[in-house]
Amino acid sequence: SCAPERFDRFIPVGRFHGVIRLSVKVEVGGNVVKNCFLGIIDLIYAVTAMKPRILFITGHQSRKLGGLEEYLLRLNVEFGRDLMVVENDYAAIPAEVRERFEAAGLNIHRGRIRPGPLGALIDIYKILAAYRPAVVHVNFSPVSYLSIGLCRLMGIKHVYWTRHSMLNIKKHSASWWYHRICLPWVRKKICVSESIERELAALGLGDGQRITLPLGINLERFDAGRVSEEDRNRLRASLGLGKDDFVISVIAQIRPVKRLDVLVEAVNMLVNENHLERIKLLIVGGTFPDRESRELEKTLRQRVADCRLSDRIQFLGARNDIDLIYSISALSGLTSVSEGLPLSLAEAAAMGLPLFGSRAGGIPEIVQPDYNGILFEVGDHRALAETLRRFIEGEAIRRRYGENSRRLARDKYSLANNVRALREIYPASVLSS
Repeated sequence: SCAPERFDRFIPVGRFHGVIRLSVKVEVGGNVVKNCFLGIIDLIYAVTAMKPRILFITGHQSRKLGGLEEYLLRLNVEFGRDLMVVENDYAAIPAEVRERFEAAGLNIHRGRIRPGPLGALIDIYKILAAYRPAVVHVNFSPVSYLSIGLCRLMGIKHVYWTRHSMLNIKKHSASWWYHRICLPWVRKKICVSESIERELAALGLGDGQRITLPLGINLERFDAGRVSEEDRNRLRASLGLGKDDFVISVIAQIRPVKRLDVLVEAVNMLVNENHLERIKLLIVGGTFPDRESRELEKTLRQRVADCRLSDRIQFLGARNDIDLIYSISALSGLTSVSEGLPLSLAEAAAMGLPLFGSRAGGIPEIVQPDYNGILFEVGDHRALAETLRRFIEGEAIRRRYGENSRRLARDKYSLANNVRALREIYPASVLSS
């Protein structure tokens, strides 16, 4: 009570944070007896009701609005006070995401894990020692990998690992040996796509303990029926789009692995060779925070200007209204070199959009040829241009593929169903009834 910032750093205050703030205010008022009484209440909450059974370590992925944010909120609904989320740096989470987490009562560690192996190791040890969870669920960040070894040393038996992206490593490389040593200590290796599971099998990693379980999406949010025509018209007007424009949306960070240059070249080819005047491309996503990605953004914008496509291709940056973007789109897709399981495609499918995508990673699991989408080879802008032309000229195929997309999303990528499946994986003995 006298040092709330320290208490806040090491104890999972979560939904009881208001109690601690109240004790600080009372201390300022000078009521010592009442202040001490509230301090004791804080301690009781920390030792009993607030002790989490599941420590979910996310790395840095909740710093942006998106699939994992929805996933964490759904985990909170399913597990409640049993759950504690650990992020690399709580302060780095955007304010709007923090507000949403706190409003939902999500228990989230409010400290910071220092960069660098030694500092991170010390901070993770402090977290594990403070919370003493029965289950530790780590994700793909380096911080999470350090946690696996510490759990082994501290006798935490129920350790789970989720892989969100392709490994893209070779057998007997340094990274392969690291996984070979650490993964036997993990009870279950959860892959968000079948492609990742096949890659692990080919590398001889995690034998016998691999399962595929996608993160899933919020089907209630990504429902075209809940978006009003008024909202659509307002968004079109704000983006300078007409009702007759053929809008293609791509939700992706600007970074080399996304190969957005292929998309720009395909649109340029369509406009110049096929004279498709109605085509408009919306690229939605921020720039990845490294030098190479920042240079790529400049190159892409310059190429768009040189091709005189500035009125057809818009870079919208990171946005929170992705469902609205999909609602005014005719189709959506990705051109990436590598993907684990792109939730942006699952969201577009749930909104009833036909899809296009490169043959890379988990993309073909969502973009299924002759069912809901068309695939093309990575980097082939001519094949992509032909794919887009087929969609633009084929209203019947767009309608059929869109209906199949919606069916696929509801059958396979329901967030609520997939989180319930995760509960079945955890040992029932460590969870609250």
